[in-house]
Amino acid sequence: METSGICTPDGSMLKQAITMGFKTSNNEAEYKALLAGLQMAKNLVVKKLAIHSYSQLITSQITGEYMAKHLKMAQYLRKIQKQLEAFQTYTLTQVPRADNAHANALGGQGSALDH
Repeated sequence: METSGICTPDGSMLKQAITMGFKTSNNEAEYKALLAGLQMAKNLVVKKLAIHSYSQLITSQITGEYMAKHLKMAQYLRKIQKQLEAFQTYTLTQVPRADNAHANALGGQGSALDH
């Protein structure tokens, strides 16, 4: 299970848990969580988006610093790039997991739901 969330301008946190329903790699789960978060932001008609992720691999693939070498990761990357077109502007920041309280809290909730 992966989780994603949106922090609103007033500081409220909108959270969602995503059940994969099949065995998946951590990177694939991270991409799926990001896709779900982008869809949630799109549904809320967000125009300006700040994305914070603790996945260095995924943030580096999105920024073009790293190539997506595996076919499945390249497909997810294309989906992310397509979703990002819906926003007027966005920023993408890689945040170390230890420094990302929101991601840690969401991850803990997702793990609790798995059991």
